[in-house]
Amino acid sequence: VEHEVQTEEANDQSRKYPARCELFHSTSRLVFAVRQCQGLSTEIKHSVESIYFVGLVKAFVQGKIEFASLITSVSDKRLKTWQTQLNNKASKICFIANELAELMSKCTTCIDSDGNARVSHLMKGLVGLGDNGHDQSESLDIAPLAQFSESLLWFWKFMNNRIDATSPSENAVKDRLLVSVCAAIIALCGSPGVSVDFTSSMSERKYSPTNSDYFDSDNSVNGVFLPDVSVESELQHSKRTLTRKYCQLTQCISLVFEFSEKAASRDGCYPSSQHGPFLSLVAVRTLSNMADEIFTLFSEDIWNEEWPYGARECGSTLDSVLSKAYSSIYGFSLTGQAQNSDSSKCYAPESIMAAAQLFRSVKRVYNKHNRRSPPTKAFETMEMALPVVEENAVSKSIRGYMFDADKDVDAVRFSRVDTPNGFPEWVFHETQSGIGASDEDSSCVEILRRGICRELAKCPISHIGSDEPDEGNEGLSEERESTQRYELSLGRKFRAVIDDLSYDPKNIENWMVLSECLGFKADIICDRLVRENDPYDTSDFCPPMNATKSLAARSLDELHEIQSSEYTRRNWHPFIGKDLSAYMQYPWSNLNSLRDCSKHVESSLSPVSESGHESETVDLQIWREIESIFEKGEYTSWANAWAGMFVTALRTMRMKALRVARYLAKKKLGKMHPSEVCEDIGTALYGDLMASTVYGFPMQRMSNHEKRAIAEGTKYYFEEAIELSKSVDYASDSKTESWEVQFMIGKCCEKIASTLREEIYPTDDCPKRRIYETMMTEAIQNYSAALRDAQKVEKAGGGQDNKNGGSSHGSREVLYRLHATRFKVLFSAIRLAADDFGLAEIEACRISSTSWFDDSNKLQTSDDDVRLKTWDLYVDCVQGLASCRKGISYFHRAAYRLAQALLWAPAFHDPRFCFHEGSIESIPPFKRGRIS
Repeated sequence: VEHEVQTEEANDQSRKYPARCELFHSTSRLVFAVRQCQGLSTEIKHSVESIYFVGLVKAFVQGKIEFASLITSVSDKRLKTWQTQLNNKASKICFIANELAELMSKCTTCIDSDGNARVSHLMKGLVGLGDNGHDQSESLDIAPLAQFSESLLWFWKFMNNRIDATSPSENAVKDRLLVSVCAAIIALCGSPGVSVDFTSSMSERKYSPTNSDYFDSDNSVNGVFLPDVSVESELQHSKRTLTRKYCQLTQCISLVFEFSEKAASRDGCYPSSQHGPFLSLVAVRTLSNMADEIFTLFSEDIWNEEWPYGARECGSTLDSVLSKAYSSIYGFSLTGQAQNSDSSKCYAPESIMAAAQLFRSVKRVYNKHNRRSPPTKAFETMEMALPVVEENAVSKSIRGYMFDADKDVDAVRFSRVDTPNGFPEWVFHETQSGIGASDEDSSCVEILRRGICRELAKCPISHIGSDEPDEGNEGLSEERESTQRYELSLGRKFRAVIDDLSYDPKNIENWMVLSECLGFKADIICDRLVRENDPYDTSDFCPPMNATKSLAARSLDELHEIQSSEYTRRNWHPFIGKDLSAYMQYPWSNLNSLRDCSKHVESSLSPVSESGHESETVDLQIWREIESIFEKGEYTSWANAWAGMFVTALRTMRMKALRVARYLAKKKLGKMHPSEVCEDIGTALYGDLMASTVYGFPMQRMSNHEKRAIAEGTKYYFEEAIELSKSVDYASDSKTESWEVQFMIGKCCEKIASTLREEIYPTDDCPKRRIYETMMTEAIQNYSAALRDAQKVEKAGGGQDNKNGGSSHGSREVLYRLHATRFKVLFSAIRLAADDFGLAEIEACRISSTSWFDDSNKLQTSDDDVRLKTWDLYVDCVQGLASCRKGISYFHRAAYRLAQALLWAPAFHDPRFCFHEGSIESIPPFKRGRIS
């Protein structure tokens, strides 16, 4: 009968539970609505929250009593009735604990500027304090707080109990309670000051705790607040006690979070679930506020990157737990631990203050003593919380300069003046305030915005394939998907740097990074173009059946005039659109993204020019022409058409950024030496010569006139780099390696010479040597000087030349280039027809004899016998190429050029009879033995 009565009471309680549960939820919604009401005063809101909080605490204490009674009862725990009761009471405890954790984590203890603890209105209401705080200490009733703490500790022991045998239902309930109870304990740790302050006020004898009572091995806490006198004041005692209390609470939170870390990423019906996993969110709120209060307690700026002396170990523990909690919410790791969050979910900081606290935590972890770079995703996450603001005048001017769609790209590329064309120099004279304690008038939003811009600009540029693949890759191949991620990464980096420049336009490093982002994207597009014609001619690898007829039949003036007329571009356009930002915003490698870019550009064009510029209406016509290619289904040709304009637009913007950097460096407005900037400009210009292609629409083969103009401009900047590197007018040291620049000057001379190969050979009437000979001789001289300097540098460094293939600019690379160029000079002469062969061979011998691989080769014959001297030079070139092949077995260019040289050996022996099928065996043994 007694069992039946108990069962009936349990069933009655089960029937009442849904109504009670709905009452709790309704009250919660009502309080939330009151808290969000704009018309109520803060005092009224605090009053409602306090009343609700006190009621929740009482309900939690009572719920613990009922829960403990049920757990310790002698009822059969296998009965469904008992299990239902247990689940109902656990649900009630979870709901109350969640509400308590939500309230306490948002209303933590604050530290006044004078070092006194200012407890929250929730705790004041719980212990019976009024608005005047300590003045009403006589009415203090700490029984509710003590009962609440005891209830939380009981649940903590219940969840930690691994000794007593428990039923499966109890184990499931422990897992359900884990997040809620641990969140409530962590949140309660954020409210120190009540028991400590009032214990000292109610007791006649002050309590002086020792280090053994608290966690913190930093003994400097003992003397942090001690003055020169032996007696400490009330304020100093309060500060010391609060410091130790924060150390203890930090350790408590660390232990609780470590125990519940497996549930740190758990989602569910929790408060503020839109901002992330509840347990981690509560830990972040509590610990972030504690961090700010510790800095305030030590009278230091909360934006400092290092913890105050006396709280460093405590701060290190606090940041460690914060890092784990942030990893569970946002998915990035600050301390190298595995990420716990679901990468498919993306949370933004719940407020500006939360974003600022995240920023300060990242800066503390990655302070000046940490050589690692903070994760870019951390600052991108903070950026999500920032409100959209209107651009300032400096930002508009910089963007206007960079994105100006002026079609005169040659004016940007070939200009040699110091002042960048069209750049608003007034931005360099704008006063920009800094970030930190000195910036007292700036709001938290502005400080955070500037800090994020600066940190994103400082983050290293990612490498292709370094980013994690996206889940929704739109069916792209692995290579295309990787390229798209890289383009998007470069776009984000570009935006971050240009944003930071709006605060610090004189930052040369940022202008250089801007150029790198633009250059990398242009290069990756060039590498992935589907070329309709192979720009590399390999028809001369083997000897042809007939000799080549020389075209060297024009005077230098005639040659210049003809090439200049060929340079006139007709129906060619570098890019279309009103501004160039779209070419950096949209990835080219994704067809869908490229379609979006096309629509974006088309939307900015108008059939009737509003500004009166004819180019706007022409742009629309070009856009329709390109669009017609897409409509025909020729997607490769359509993508190639856009690729040409992408490359030209990106390289134009890159040159603009480099010109600003050069201006700043030469004006001594930054820390970078101008020789380094000039070297980068030269390298960028030389890149335009690669593949001999004029990008834009339509893409064209580069004319000799344009090739020579680019090469001359490139040579100018390389020579300026060497000249500036020797100057002592600049405070910073030049990092320019002169031998590397000399090597590039030699390549420029070679490019210039290749455009003037058709100049007529000197005669008795006109004995002046050809420009071709002059430039090729200069090229070989520069290669020789670069080789000597490179070998000296490598010898001084105690190492050998770089053996990572043939693309590195080590001494082996210079050696190869030197003798490959000498061979090509001889090769160009030897393949000519008999009527032009004599003058060409004499010129080639003069050029190639400027430098020798082995001086013993030039002693074999006299200078009078041109045929034998040509063979000596040929043998010397072959030996030089062979040394590169032997030194680096996988030096592919040396292998190719050496094979070509050996195939043409019969022609070098006797040019008159070589243009037919033959063998190296046709060469006399005494000559053949020198190249075998």
